[in-house]
Amino acid sequence: MERSLTDSEAGLPYDEESMAIIHLNNTTVMYLKEVTKFLAIVCFVRNESFERKGLIDYNFHCFKKAIQEVFDVRVKVQQNCKLLSQRRWSKLSATNGLSSNPQ
Repeated sequence: MERSLTDSEAGLPYDEESMAIIHLNNTTVMYLKEVTKFLAIVCFVRNESFERKGLIDYNFHCFKKAIQEVFDVRVKVQQNCKLLSQRRWSKLSATNGLSSNPQ
């Protein structure tokens, strides 16, 4: 009996540590790193600057954290707008229900 791998067993083609380092012919390095599932950053740096890869990775980490905060704020704003809309609809429905039911 042949068994195929599930998604979790096979692994994803990328993860949070996905990156590519390509040394170009003109003393430049192209460094590609994943920011989110749908966003990557590409940097072109000189070979001598790439020797401080730890500093580049630290700056990337700060950038990634800031991008995540932007997305988190966006989600919170959308949630708050949805709640506000629901409250307005609820008040409108309650007001219309009271005014159409005279006592």
